[in-house]
Amino acid sequence: MNQTYQTIGMIHTIGDVQLKGQDGTFRIRHFVLVENPADSYPTYAEFKTVQDMTDRLDDFRTGQLVMVSWNLAGRKWKNPDGIDVYFTDLEAAKIDLVEAVVDQDPERGPVTAPVTPAPAPAPNKSDEVPF
Repeated sequence: MNQTYQTIGMIHTIGDVQLKGQDGTFRIRHFVLVENPADSYPTYAEFKTVQDMTDRLDDFRTGQLVMVSWNLAGRKWKNPDGIDVYFTDLEAAKIDLVEAVVDQDPERGPVTAPVTPAPAPAPNKSDEVPF
């Protein structure tokens, strides 16, 4: 059973779709998040999307604040010299917009405003007919 983790960060880069596999139909796309971009030493993390999730990145742009739900994936491979090599991926399972960047301050990083749905109209409590 895979455990799902969540990370909030600003999209730093979004890569192009890469076609892999013998027949070239397996799609991979990477993107990088930065946590706390205004810190002296911000954290950069590269995530991988595969197949249909690669298209999901078309909905986002650099500078947007997102929450990524992801799974830790690791592979072991024996190279031609017989040495075990290990690969680790952060595989994105879901990406959601958290906030909209309303201004970009070069010293503080992005200035954001919460993304909230429009409020529902108030119900008409009057028993009067409107004409």
